[in-house]
Formats: sequence, structure tokens, C-alpha cells
Amino acid sequence: MPTRLLLVTLSVLIVAGAIGTVFFQRQAELHAARAATLERDLERVRAEATQEHERAQKLSTKAAELDTQLGNAKTRTTATETKNTQLARELTATKSSLTERQQREVALLSEIEALRQQMRLAETASASAPAPVAPSSATLATSASNANTLAAGSALPPNAPVPPSSATVGEPSAADLDAYRERIAALESQLTSLLTRALAEPSAPPAVAPAAQPPPAPGYRVVRVGPHDAFVIVDYGRDEGATIGDELTLHRGTTVVARVQISDARAKFSVAQVLPAALKRQLQPGDFVLIAK
Repeated sequence: MPTRLLLVTLSVLIVAGAIGTVFFQRQAELHAARAATLERDLERVRAEATQEHERAQKLSTKAAELDTQLGNAKTRTTATETKNTQLARELTATKSSLTERQQREVALLSEIEALRQQMRLAETASASAPAPVAPSSATLATSASNANTLAAGSALPPNAPVPPSSATVGEPSAADLDAYRERIAALESQLTSLLTRALAEPSAPPAVAPAAQPPPAPGYRVVRVGPHDAFVIVDYGRDEGATIGDELTLHRGTTVVARVQISDARAKFSVAQVLPAALKRQLQPGDFVLIAK
């Protein structure tokens, strides 16, 4: 009986050992499989980390390039703004100079027209007056004031001839008329120089790079307008066939604004007197000229 019990006990122990061995072997296999899976996951994570690191480096390099480009763009923008500011100052100065030149031209034209009127009146008085009559003190004062104003307003040299002043008597002499003519010729020379330069030069420099512009409209235009729309200067001169006495029609768009008659034709421009009965609107530089001979 004890031997049998011993055998049973040994059998149980052997079976238990076998079961334990199988169990622990199975657990070892599971742990090994789990470890292999974790190793694979770790390798995958390491590969992904390497890729992300490389991507981060590329992004950092790209960011540095973009920052450099941004700095260059800011530098170019600053240079462009500086250039635009300088061009704006130059444009303002050019516009101011152009305005002063236009004012000088209109002043010269007004002075020439006034002198011509005085000369015509003097010639008429000289031809019709039966005897010399001494002028009144008011007339002498007015003549002196006009002469001083004309002499001060022009850019003639000090020895330029001036119209007769308060020493003039009732009937003008030939010397007085010659002085008027010389004064008019000198002023016309100044006016011709100013207008020739104005027509030859551009009105203002462009503030930006010039873009493609449509072709200019054909024909001629008004370049200056005299005080009270009394006369105009047009860029139509003897070289284009202008002659004294020609009548021109001024229009803006499809609207006729005035009719004028050429009183002085030069090589590159003409001075035309506005016909009062045909003045319909206030004249402006840039009005088109229709030639109707």
C-alpha cells in the first residue's frame, strides 16, 4: 500500500511538473512574441522619429530661406519707398516750376497785349490829334505806374527799352513808338523761349515705371489760356501751316467751347484771340483745336 501511494504521488508530481513546464514554456513564448512585437514597434517609432527630425530640419532650413527672402523684400520695399518719396518731391518741384513758368508766360502775354494796345492807341492819337496836348497829372501818374510795373514784372536786363513814362507828352513821338516796339519784341523773345522749352520738355517725370499708354489723340491743343479767357496759345504754328487771321474752333470732347482767331503765328505755336461772341464755356489747357480755314 505504501508503494502504491508513493507511485501515485510520484505520478502526480511528474504530471504537475510537466504541466508547469508546459505552462512556463508557453508564458516564455508569449513573452518572447510580445518582446518581438515591442521591438518592431520601437524600430517603427524610431524610423518615424528620424523622418520627423529630418522633416523638422527641412522646415527649419525653409524657414531660414523665407526669413532671408523676407529681409530682402523689406530692403527692396524700403528702397522703393525711398525712391518713390524722392520722385514725389521731384514731381512736386517740377509741378511748382511748371506753374511758375505758366504764370510767367501768361504775364508776358498780358504785358505784350497791353503794350500793343497802348501802341495802337498812341498811333491812333498821333494820327488824329491836331496838336499836342499836355496830359493831366492823373494820366502821367498812371503811365508812370504802368511803366514801373511792367519793368519790374519782366526779366529783361536793366538797359532794355521801356515804354515812355511820365515824361511823355500828349502826342507820342516816333522814339516813343519805337520804344514800345522794342519792348514788345524783347517780351516776345522771352515768351518764345519759354514756350519753345515748355513744348519741348515733358510736363512732369513719371513717379513710377512708365506703363504702356494709348497713342495720343490726333490734332492740336491749347497749351495756355490767358487771363479772363481773352486769348489762348496753341501748339499749332507756322511749321504746321498757321497764318495770321486763321480761325480755329476749340472743342472739349464733342462740345464746341469757343472760336478764336490767330493774331501771332510763330514756328511752333500761335497766339489766338478769343472771339467774344463765340465763347461758350471757360477755356482750359488741353482743349482740342479744330482748324477751319
